[in-house]
Amino acid sequence: MNAVIIGSGFIAGVHARAVLASGHRLSAVCGTAAENTERFADTWGIPKRYTDYREIPVACMDCVHICTPPSTHFELCRYFVEHRIPVICEKPLTLDVTEAKRLYMLVREYGTPFGVCFHNRFYPALAEMQKILKSGRLGKAVLLYGSYEQEFHIPPVPFSWRFDMEGGNALRAVSEIGSHVFDLVQYICQESVAEVSALFQNRRDLLYRNRQGMLLEEAGEDTCSFPVKNEDTAAIQLVLQSGANVSLALSEISAGEQNHVRLHLICQKGRMSWDNQRADVLRFSGEKGSSCERDMGMQLGYADVFQKMIADFYAALSEQRTSLMATVKDAWENVKLCGAVYESAMEKRSVPCSLRSEWRGQEGETGRKRKRKEFLIRHFAMEWLLPEHTLFSECYHSPETDQTGKRRVSTMYGLYCREPDSFSRFHRLCHEEIWTFLEGDPISLCLLYEDGSTRTVVLGPELQSGQLLQYTVPPNVIQGGSLCPGGEYALYSCTVSPGFVPECFSPVEREEILKKYSDKTEILDLLNRLS
Repeated sequence: MNAVIIGSGFIAGVHARAVLASGHRLSAVCGTAAENTERFADTWGIPKRYTDYREIPVACMDCVHICTPPSTHFELCRYFVEHRIPVICEKPLTLDVTEAKRLYMLVREYGTPFGVCFHNRFYPALAEMQKILKSGRLGKAVLLYGSYEQEFHIPPVPFSWRFDMEGGNALRAVSEIGSHVFDLVQYICQESVAEVSALFQNRRDLLYRNRQGMLLEEAGEDTCSFPVKNEDTAAIQLVLQSGANVSLALSEISAGEQNHVRLHLICQKGRMSWDNQRADVLRFSGEKGSSCERDMGMQLGYADVFQKMIADFYAALSEQRTSLMATVKDAWENVKLCGAVYESAMEKRSVPCSLRSEWRGQEGETGRKRKRKEFLIRHFAMEWLLPEHTLFSECYHSPETDQTGKRRVSTMYGLYCREPDSFSRFHRLCHEEIWTFLEGDPISLCLLYEDGSTRTVVLGPELQSGQLLQYTVPPNVIQGGSLCPGGEYALYSCTVSPGFVPECFSPVEREEILKKYSDKTEILDLLNRLS
């Protein structure tokens, strides 16, 4: 089969190796950085290279691997699911439970095969642990406890999306490594989580970032302070639907630990234990005073089980069966559980997980914003303004006209939303337009001038950080706009003089922008977002 990889970083290399080891072909790779993509393609012998995933011929792929940061997963997965291309996606599925749910609904609607990379399921010892528990030989689960420890975030450490809370990554240890343990808990016990209680703690609350993008412990001449806003460690208590208790410790600052997972399952009639540093062994006891080790065969490591996972997905495609990989529904539930952990830690209380349906970083504030957004849509009876793709409501047309018969001024309310996805595609107006920010999260206006120059203007409430309350776009300047990353909604108004008429609006095609502004990465990124 022909595989296409989206991304060119470390994890993309893991996927490439697994695909080839499983006997399949790498037909194309797509990455946003052309130089890195070329290097990746040369390393793995990939013939086709792209910088825009929508330019990859659908006919050349039997499966696509999404190996990019999680903030990009939704748009990429949606595109390929809607084109019915089987998807293997890295975890976490998304950083937003609403997006995760939408992907679940899309997969169900289109019937596209979809697997999420929780590779630990493919260790034979853990599959055996699940089988033994399911058989009832040891009775019901009473207590599961364990840990996942790494040292990767002890400084010096490169800054990455994992530390970028402002970009939507409110969690780090929980979503990065905890998600793996959450998946194993529910995979082994075959039941969902009813209640969550969590505590976070950081090694340091302040680091220093240098010009090379490294996070350091000590300030230097070329550093700026960097507050650490997401967690280094987490202590988590879960209660399963059956009443069994789960206790987990997560740490990304454990000196000497490269990638260490331990699980211990206490049942009514015995116990089982597993340690990924002896991954081929399942420790087992079925009666008082007994203890034995079951050798599950050759010692398997990370690369081995990853290959087993990829091979199973491709075999399932050939055999027209369901893969043993985590499903999109499993991954959606995992995102919800991460959100419940976050809420518990922030509000210092237990959270009834079964009652939750939505989370996106800071649940209390986000829930309030969602209710306000829904109220605004109803209150102003907003409709879709096509082809701009904006929610809007007309609010004023001047009764006076100029000498040409045009109304002197008109004003509309506009609403940018994360859900439903609302933004302004690139377009021109032949009249000047005054944008006024009214409430919500900041929005970004991208302006493309005839001389080839560009400007990005941010409208929002934080005047001290350079955001503006109002900005006038000159006539005939190409403009496009959207919420800034991490935003939920923004209410704004647009005043046009002379008054707006459909004839003064003209959409700008993608080809026209690419022809003149293709050397500007930020424009291409926004163009892809608004297309």
